[in-house]
Amino acid sequence: MTDIKGLDREPESARIRFGPFELDAGSLELRKAGRPVRLQAQPARLLALLAGRAGDLVTRDEIRQAIWGHGTFVDFEQGINHCVRQLRSALGDDAAAPRYLETIPRLGYRFLGPVERPERTETSPGARDANGPFGRQGAAAEGRPGPRLARRGGLRAAVPLLAAGAMLLGLAAWGRGPQNAGRPVLAVLPFVHMGGGGEAGPGLGDALTEELIGILGSSYGGRLDVIARTSSMAYKATAKDARTIGRELGASHLLEGSVQETTEGIKVTARLLKASTQTPLWSARYEPAAADLAGVQADLAQRIARALAVNLLPAGASSLPAARTRPEVYEAYLRGRTRLASRDVEEAIALFRRCVKEDPSFAPAYAGLASALRAGPPFDRQRGRESRAALEQALALDDGLAEAHVMMAGILFYHDLDSRAARREYERAIRINPAHAAAWHGLAACHSVAGRHEEALEAVRRALALDPLDPMISSDVGWHHYWARRYDDAIRESRRTLAMRPGFHWARRCILFASLMKGDRRSAARQAAEEMREAGEEVPSGDEEPVLDAYWRRELARAGGQAGRGRQSAADLALLRMATGSRSAALDDLEQAYRRRDAWILPFLPVEPLADPLRGDERFERLVAAIAAPR
Repeated sequence: MTDIKGLDREPESARIRFGPFELDAGSLELRKAGRPVRLQAQPARLLALLAGRAGDLVTRDEIRQAIWGHGTFVDFEQGINHCVRQLRSALGDDAAAPRYLETIPRLGYRFLGPVERPERTETSPGARDANGPFGRQGAAAEGRPGPRLARRGGLRAAVPLLAAGAMLLGLAAWGRGPQNAGRPVLAVLPFVHMGGGGEAGPGLGDALTEELIGILGSSYGGRLDVIARTSSMAYKATAKDARTIGRELGASHLLEGSVQETTEGIKVTARLLKASTQTPLWSARYEPAAADLAGVQADLAQRIARALAVNLLPAGASSLPAARTRPEVYEAYLRGRTRLASRDVEEAIALFRRCVKEDPSFAPAYAGLASALRAGPPFDRQRGRESRAALEQALALDDGLAEAHVMMAGILFYHDLDSRAARREYERAIRINPAHAAAWHGLAACHSVAGRHEEALEAVRRALALDPLDPMISSDVGWHHYWARRYDDAIRESRRTLAMRPGFHWARRCILFASLMKGDRRSAARQAAEEMREAGEEVPSGDEEPVLDAYWRRELARAGGQAGRGRQSAADLALLRMATGSRSAALDDLEQAYRRRDAWILPFLPVEPLADPLRGDERFERLVAAIAAPR
């Protein structure tokens, strides 16, 4: 098939997803888990405005002009207050502990929830991101690979939807293998923020949750599994009981709690439950002084660890690390993590810079700075250099930071194209924290590119067991089968992901490519037609060839537009050109991507089935040799 060029740039997506909700910004229809939610037009317009600028402050004046028009003043205050109340009611949000809609006193509002634009963002590999160590701010931020990861992703915060409960149970069992059979599995549920006037704000509960997951995983990961933050945070503000959550996550035990800031200090409650019976095994309440915020996590983790030792781990508890900086620095560090998790990248960078300035020996702050710098616009070379320098400083100060090793591994794998060094970093992270899902996920990629497909599948399933609701890990089970050229298995596993996360782009793409490689063009055309119909596009009549031609024109135009705007790598175009048989253009794109070191696909070229027609070509072999050269 000849190269296909032209076509206009893609339209912006009218659909916005967040949590279990989906808003059609064109029709102003709001749905929750697929069911309509009653919402009047003005509150729906306000939701579209705020969610469309998620993470940014939207001033009251901007809201007035966007929704009521320039000439409206008299009824505006009453109108906006009514809209906000209606929105909070529809979303089940709480003004005292907001999950979606944050009031900025006297200024305006900020949408906190992670958002997605399904037709546009999920289809753009250059903007693909995943789970970061300081919040869900992007795969490139942590360096966690997925097969489709560009060197530096955008900010799509993909907390997965809780859909198809029976399928979730199947996924949990499917991900768990004999390597962790019989071990306790602990899920740390999001600590509820009960309000208060402290500076850390509502994000303190999330920060405590994340800290506990990291500490418990690194200290006990060899004796119990700790469910990753991505999956645990999906149950924020859930009404589900412990038994249901335990079944869906494959968790034997749950830790839940709350945190409240007062003028006197902090009040923290925690409770450990046996999931199957909902039986409380241990509970405690802590009221450390406000000045002792830096020690809250360590003290809480120590006490929980002792409870775990008594109730779960006969071998007893080991000593857990304490905070290693001044309280005011640690509080700024927590706020930085909170801002990064809520997509306020610039404020997070400022807070982490303040931390490292006030305490140059505090390694986690350097790792946080590295993560925040890599969470900005894709392909920002200056920030990439600054991020790497911060990461190197973090590891120089503390070689025991698992998340820092995972971030460094991602840089080595995708930027330096040194899969051997990346594998060593991932393995080091796993030695530090055997329950680090992102490290297992990355290790799977290193195995795949080396042709060790069984080891890759074992590692990615281990990652899925630790993070069963992450659609990226789930879809990668299919992709690792694809690279092993087990196309039927790849299609089957990708359909599991779609059952959990309908419409997930990379699961669909795996089905389409696997169908092509097994010679089933009819199935590939069905997959392409389904995507086009859901996007509201006309599907050509006739057999599969007109459908596939139209689909490739659409995808090439979209990828070309993204690359032209600096949001996607040239290698993503190369992959599409391979699929359409445009060999010379594919090689041009691959060589450009290699020069820029900005392409997720480069390490996978030795095992990519679509690249088979290029093998033996001098340009291609030279490129593969350069990627595989010992370092």
